[in-house]
Amino acid sequence: MKMEVRDLTFCYDKKLVFQDISFSVETGDIMFLLGPNGTGKTTLFKVLLGILRPRSGEILFDNEDIMKWPQRKLARYVGYVPQNIVSAFPYSVADVVLMGRTPYIGSFSVPSKRDKEIALKTLEDLGIIHLKDEPFTKISGGERQLVLIARALTQQPKFLIMDEPTSSLDFGNQIKVMNCISKLKSKFGVIISTHMPDYVLRYATKAAMMKEGRFISYGMPDSIVNKANLKELYNVETQMVSVSIGSMQNIRVCIPY
Repeated sequence: MKMEVRDLTFCYDKKLVFQDISFSVETGDIMFLLGPNGTGKTTLFKVLLGILRPRSGEILFDNEDIMKWPQRKLARYVGYVPQNIVSAFPYSVADVVLMGRTPYIGSFSVPSKRDKEIALKTLEDLGIIHLKDEPFTKISGGERQLVLIARALTQQPKFLIMDEPTSSLDFGNQIKVMNCISKLKSKFGVIISTHMPDYVLRYATKAAMMKEGRFISYGMPDSIVNKANLKELYNVETQMVSVSIGSMQNIRVCIPY
């Protein structure tokens, strides 16, 4: 399946947040979105999720205008993973993941046996089935983020939108989450916001740089993650270096100075 975003513009009243945003994501893609805080990344995600309506532009899934879809239908196509959160209520991990089946459950219905099987299978696939009876409020930050990914996957969507999914995690849990996302790309199209150029270089199939509500660059990661673009985006000097990891081919990393 293919998502196409064409000339998308959004305003809060008369305040322009972003304009003329265009890109495409297909099954198998991981597109990273780089940009400083306050540039409109999260608002863009809210528009893609149908929470906010754009002033102009189109969002198409296989050439079908999703802005004409009811929210329940859209929720079956797009899963969302927010930044790491802590629930105020001690739901079990299994119950949190089961919430991902909400788009398939009627207003006065309860989760079916099939819904529960899907939730547990997702926990098993992500290697966290042992957490199913644990309170969501008591597990670690990295585990919580994997549970939020499991909740989104339980929706069985075509696309995943992830808002800085590693922002509050320690280094080990960041890598665990990123490796998990990389394994999922054959089943979904994934859009991720991040502040880490190295993750873009290692995991992305596409990338975009967003500043002051516009894409200043969009394309292949090796082309757009460079010294000049990072200077424009973050006002920091960097050096691009090639390194080898075990038997892997050389990969490029970004070193600020």
